[in-house]
Amino acid sequence: MSYISVAVVILMLSWVSSDLIPGDMNSKWRPNNVLMSNIDNYYRMLALKTSDVDNRRKRFVSVISQAYMYYVASDEMDRVKRVQESVAKTKQDLNKPTDAIAGQARAYLIILKTPIDQPINDIKASCPPKAKQKDCLEALKKYHKANRASCKEYDRNLRLYDKYIEYVTDPEFTDFVTDIFAVSDNGDKAALAYFTYVMLIEYPEAVEKGREAYKMRANTTFPCNVYNLPLF
Repeated sequence: MSYISVAVVILMLSWVSSDLIPGDMNSKWRPNNVLMSNIDNYYRMLALKTSDVDNRRKRFVSVISQAYMYYVASDEMDRVKRVQESVAKTKQDLNKPTDAIAGQARAYLIILKTPIDQPINDIKASCPPKAKQKDCLEALKKYHKANRASCKEYDRNLRLYDKYIEYVTDPEFTDFVTDIFAVSDNGDKAALAYFTYVMLIEYPEAVEKGREAYKMRANTTFPCNVYNLPLF
């Protein structure tokens, strides 16, 4: 087995499910862990440096991700036309190095985390795995109250966090990422064909949740962040 194949298997094993399991003490920590882990895992699936140029799997994911960035940013109302537009724009990028193609998706994941870092930290602090549901919710309420007192627009961060929890914990999203692992040892043409299939046929509901979350992040200002909120 090649080093690349080993890395892919490791990523597959590290991909996190949001399903609650018997013994979970509260309903908050696992989805929160899913959000943190899966954002980080997806970032690692993208091309990160020039040496990734020969990594077919990272190029496949990077090409799909670039097309998806065009898709979620588009104001075209018709879904089919939006997909066609995204594919056409991505084709114009295919002569770029793989790490450059992935640049927009990498930047988006970094920008995304800024306003949701504090909601993530709220749950990490108030709802560890062993915290009972009642204790978790009471502590979380106190954190939210303190953060609202420090920054009155903090509810915007919470709404964005909830939107991404809904997206990343959707079973369709998990299935989509699992499928990418299975088909990613292919070229650019296959990547764009798979992108079209995913957008229009296989996972349309998860795709639209992602687009809604992107629009919320892009069209809302978030003055509250970990740099101007109290640390606990």
